Amino acid sequence: MHCSYIKGSFALDILGCFPWDSIYKATGRAEAVRCLVWLRLYRARNILAFFRRMEKDIRISYLFTRVVKLVTVELHFTHTAACAFYYLATTLPPAREGGTWIGSLALGDARYAGFREVGLLTRYVTSLYLAVVTMATVGYGDIHAVNPREMAFTAVYISFSI
Repeated sequence: MHCSYIKGSFALDILGCFPWDSIYKATGRAEAVRCLVWLRLYRARNILAFFRRMEKDIRISYLFTRVVKLVTVELHFTHTAACAFYYLATTLPPAREGGTWIGSLALGDARYAGFREVGLLTRYVTSLYLAVVTMATVGYGDIHAVNPREMAFTAVYISFSI
């Protein structure tokens, strides 16, 4: 069993553990390196296997397992959408960053025109807020897609959120 793991998915699991964000910055922000962050999604199959084992275990309530699985999937989906929204904003040239959802954003007293100088936690929470508001289709109007790439992603995201 261990040999089949080493021959199979071991390399992808190891690659998924690399600090790709740091490597991306060290390589002069090469976009090909930035895409390697998505290797982490491959590791999600371990979570699916874990929930399959929990669902079959008669010592654990099936309802509890399903609720925890639903919450986990929802958190993962929202986090991934927040990261995708942020990715869309940061892959435009710096001269065009004002034409992104976060670059044109003004929430209360906060202005995000120079959003790269804003703290990482604030940027993540703002991205998460956009993902949740979009998924819930609340549409307060304070935060929204402003260019065709963001609008296309938003349309696909809402379709899957429904």
